[in-house]
This record gives sequence, structure tokens and C-alpha cells, in this order.
Amino acid sequence: MSNHLEIFEDIYNIKDNITDGQFLSLNNKIKVLIQENKDLRNSLSKYVNEEDVCTCSSRYIFPDIFNLIENDISEFFCVQSYLGMVNCENFKRLMEKFPHLENIFRRIDIPFVEKPIYQEYVKDEIILINEILLFFIKNVYEKKDKAIITFVLYDLMIKNANFMKDYQFYTKLLIKKFEELLEDEEYIQIASEYNVNYTRWIDIMKSTIVQE
Repeated sequence: MSNHLEIFEDIYNIKDNITDGQFLSLNNKIKVLIQENKDLRNSLSKYVNEEDVCTCSSRYIFPDIFNLIENDISEFFCVQSYLGMVNCENFKRLMEKFPHLENIFRRIDIPFVEKPIYQEYVKDEIILINEILLFFIKNVYEKKDKAIITFVLYDLMIKNANFMKDYQFYTKLLIKKFEELLEDEEYIQIASEYNVNYTRWIDIMKSTIVQE
């Protein structure tokens, strides 16, 4: 911060040698540079944390469903920083099961589902994974990453269309939330960037609803 103040002092010292317009222009440019520097520091800070050593797997090994009954999900996944996440043993296992999650760290060329899959499912496992993904949506830093995890959650549901048929109330909530998200132009842009056929997803989810 002292360096920033010195820059403004230097500009003030030459104020009489430049026009008012040049003085204001220099001030504005310095303010922009200071803000950009601040933003960069904040951006880098999410990748570095003193607690990036993962011990999660000593308490819980994904996808064991039993340890979550009386414990908070935050006890079993590293969320202190992105470096912590990528080094977390349980998050690595989560990415093995849902490789689209790797898009959080680098772009990968794996398409999201576009057709419903009607298959047998394990109710407790789907509920657990939903809770875990919702936990990460709440705790990750960037809007893009929240969107990617949301896509993973809906991709999971489209691949388990029978679950949506059996649990109509939850499916209606999924549809309502997804339609709300699609009111956000930035969200639509991210979906398009990752080739998410969101209109198709809406149609599939609605097709599982039994008309009364």
C-alpha cells in the first residue's frame, strides 16, 4: 500500500508541469492498475493455502455413504483453496466418477449427456452425490465453476431418468431451479461454452413428470 501512496505523491509533485486533463488521466490509470493488482492477488490466493495437505481420506473414503449420516460434508472434502481441492483424495475420486468436474481446473473434451438414460439406480448414492455437489456449488469461488458443478449434477439426473420419474417433487424443483438459472445471461453463456444442451435437458426433465 505504501508503494501505491508514493505513486500518487509522485504524480501530485508533477501536477504543475502537466495539464489538469493529464493529471486526472494518470490518476485514473493508476487506480485501474491498483485494482487489477488487487484482483490478481485475490485470484491467486484461492490456489494457495497453508492447509493444502489433504487428510480427508483418513475420515471418509468416497463414495462410502455411511460416514455422512451424522457428519458435515465439509469434514470429508478440501475446500480451502483450488489447490486443496485438486490434491484432495476424495475429490480426486469424485472426479474419477464425474470427469466433467475437471473443467474446474482445465478444459476437457468430454460432452455432457443429451439423451435420458433409464437405468436402475441406488437411491442413497444419488442423494449423497447430490448433497456433495450442492455443497461444492455453495463453496467454490467462481461463478463459472459453480455452473460447471451444476451441469454435472443435472448430467447425473439425466443419466438417472428413472430416479426423476420416481421422485416427482424433487424433479419439479430441479426444473424450477434450472429455469431460474437460465434467466441469467452469463449462465447461458457458460452453458454454451461447454456445449450444454440446456433446452434439451429441460425437455427431458419435463418428460419424466407424470401429468395429473
